[in-house]
Amino acid sequence: LNLLASVLSSSSLVCDPSVADEAYLRCMRGFRFGENWPDLGVTMAGLKRMHNLKQLLLQAQSNNVGGSFVEAGVWRGGMSIFAAAVVEAYGLGRKVFLCDSFEGLPKPRRGSLREDEKYYVSPVASAMFREGQQEVMENFRMFGVSLDNVSFIPGLFLFSLPKLRDQLIQ
Repeated sequence: LNLLASVLSSSSLVCDPSVADEAYLRCMRGFRFGENWPDLGVTMAGLKRMHNLKQLLLQAQSNNVGGSFVEAGVWRGGMSIFAAAVVEAYGLGRKVFLCDSFEGLPKPRRGSLREDEKYYVSPVASAMFREGQQEVMENFRMFGVSLDNVSFIPGLFLFSLPKLRDQLIQ
């Protein structure tokens, strides 16, 4: 799972361990804390968050907490790929739900954007966040993670999440 996390984040593809320690550690720091938006990777969450996700899934299992894993806003699917891999590797028997419009970010309500959020509605960001469901499914396949217990829930959260509620608590 550690190797999968390093490839999902693209840290193993970008940070060269054969260079001087300081340069390698500086490169890894951005991937550890999710400070990089990777060109090659499928998650921007960072290695530390992926490790935390694994620990939370295992803790929920050991404490007999039922339910499913839901990612609301999946981009390229990296965190859900990792969650599904943890569920599969440890035999947790949980469902994994990916909720997204799969069409990019919705247009904000008039006057709702703060100054520091305007980047997210720029043409560059709109294109970057527009990953279709087929691309995300292909990422699961590319990393060898089964889609057997994975469901894709397309649509805006306002409409899609209320319909999903009953399935989540099973």
